[in-house]
Amino acid sequence: MAVNRFGDLRVEERTVGGGDTVVTFRHYVDKDKLHEKGRLFARLSIPPGGAVGFHQHVDESEFYVIHSGRGRYLMDDQSWEVGPGDVAEVAPGHSHGIENIGGEPLEFTALIVFS
Repeated sequence: MAVNRFGDLRVEERTVGGGDTVVTFRHYVDKDKLHEKGRLFARLSIPPGGAVGFHQHVDESEFYVIHSGRGRYLMDDQSWEVGPGDVAEVAPGHSHGIENIGGEPLEFTALIVFS
């Protein structure tokens, strides 16, 4: 398929990174469409007060592109407030997580690529 419509994307709801918040994933494409170069390309939604738990990436990088909402991005021992238009990256061997610190869902695209 050459075009995937947002309303037709596969939806998954689950906790992430050891956290206890149920996060909604809308998969732009499934892992097999990434041609063994990555394992996730999806739009995530975290409810207010929720988070993706702090976790480590080994042999892969992850990028977050923030679409809406406000978050606190954590990487190793640092943190930044993020909002629409910001891009956060975690490199192989580092740990990260993100918390929704606003009053609306935190929406962002996540892309995991292999190093």
